[in-house]
Amino acid sequence: MSRYSRPVSRLIVAAALASCATPIARTPIGSDGNTHGTALAAAKAPAGRSWRVGYGVEGCPIGAMLLTCEAALGPSVANAEFHEFATWPALGIEVAIKDDHVITVFVEYHAKALSPFVGTDPGGIGATATIAQVLYAYGPATGASDSIVSEFGEFPGAADHTITFGDRGLTFTFYDGALAHLSISKP
Repeated sequence: MSRYSRPVSRLIVAAALASCATPIARTPIGSDGNTHGTALAAAKAPAGRSWRVGYGVEGCPIGAMLLTCEAALGPSVANAEFHEFATWPALGIEVAIKDDHVITVFVEYHAKALSPFVGTDPGGIGATATIAQVLYAYGPATGASDSIVSEFGEFPGAADHTITFGDRGLTFTFYDGALAHLSISKP
């Protein structure tokens, strides 16, 4: 092996990875919660609802009464085991409720019992977003953890990587590198 083969092979791998990367476009700092002035540019943003940092999802903002969300999203399904949750299975949305008000919104991109949420944040972060794209769009996380989903979890054996932006009330959970769900609450 020549002394040049290792650097050349690294260069080839780097070029291959760069050619597969999703393009990122710079956008002005806006209400999407993006502090770096950058966001994922969605080539074709899917038709659907949007979610926003510190707000929730279109039709069901944090702080709203459950009845307000049901007027916008349709009737919810109550969680038989945990009464403080309401779900819209066909929309991929679940909310945590306290005193009949929404305190956390969960956007489900990958769940067995729910259809996937169709939509993104204003910068294009959605179902196909990678960990790197989320970090690029939202900056350094305030916390991160890695684990394996237990046999009692929805996807046993999946590698769970969770990144938290506590200062924004935002948490992203990835299973085996794919965005599974996110939660939005008031910081």
